[in-house]
Amino acid sequence: MYQVLRRSSENIIKSVLWVILCLVPHGVSELAWCADANAARETSTAQEKLVATNLRYISRQDYKRALADFEAVVKQNKSDETAWFYVGVCLGRLGRHQEAIEAYLKTLMINPRHAEACSNLGWLYGKLERWREAVDAYQHAIQIKPDLAEAYNNLGWAYHQMGLYPEAVEAYLQALKLRPRFAVLHNNLAMTYRVLGRDAEAILSYQQAILINPKYAEAHNNLGVCYAKSNQWHEAAECYVQAIQIRTDYAEAHNNLGVAYHKLGLEKEAIEAFREALSINPSVAEVHNGLGLAYGGLCRWQDAVEAYSQASHLKPDFV
Repeated sequence: MYQVLRRSSENIIKSVLWVILCLVPHGVSELAWCADANAARETSTAQEKLVATNLRYISRQDYKRALADFEAVVKQNKSDETAWFYVGVCLGRLGRHQEAIEAYLKTLMINPRHAEACSNLGWLYGKLERWREAVDAYQHAIQIKPDLAEAYNNLGWAYHQMGLYPEAVEAYLQALKLRPRFAVLHNNLAMTYRVLGRDAEAILSYQQAILINPKYAEAHNNLGVCYAKSNQWHEAAECYVQAIQIRTDYAEAHNNLGVAYHKLGLEKEAIEAFREALSINPSVAEVHNGLGLAYGGLCRWQDAVEAYSQASHLKPDFV
């Protein structure tokens, strides 16, 4: 039996006794955009230096400092599309999503064919779960720039969120024609294949993502979930171990490893994995429940009761 639990859009597999597996996507990518060479030649040397300086701030994730400078530019020149664009980038990264949307809309008022502004606008609509508007923005970006792979990827993710899975597959495949070595795309395509019940294709896509980027922890974890779905618990455990070696603080992978060990009857190892997951994030009721199952497997009933009680405390309607 399957249930979706939202935390970064993880899918969680539920058994009768609530053992869980977390499937983690890397859904969408916001673009970084620089003015093209012709535009750069038309700007003053001072402005070019200002943009270059603030792009360095953005690369260092100093968004507040960059935002202050770009806002100063647009106060002086309200028709500077580059400055408005980066105001949107900074506001979006600072979590000020509605203000970022307004900045991108101003960019598009100045230059309606700014494909990257359209795509980033879609990214923001997605953040606000305004998926229909996100789709419209991505489609507009693609109309302007048909080779914008990121927009196709993000369009696929928006379709996925809307339950339009065949359309999502089509968008991802189009993106892969443009960027066949885009690991995130293979991961996202695999997630949609899983929803469609196309598990063999999902496994191949996750494997391709890992081949491109062996350090892609989420793809290792998600491949493990695929193996778990078909009760290939040894293979699943190996995937989770790989994910944890890459990201030691990966709570979902530790939990999933605990589930796999429990299914294999390795209760001591399962307890260790569940405890590690809880040391990273102690607030997930399902992980406490999994710990209780592992204790029960060793007939440590008092410990099991305590773990179940903690799960019930965190989630009173837990079944």
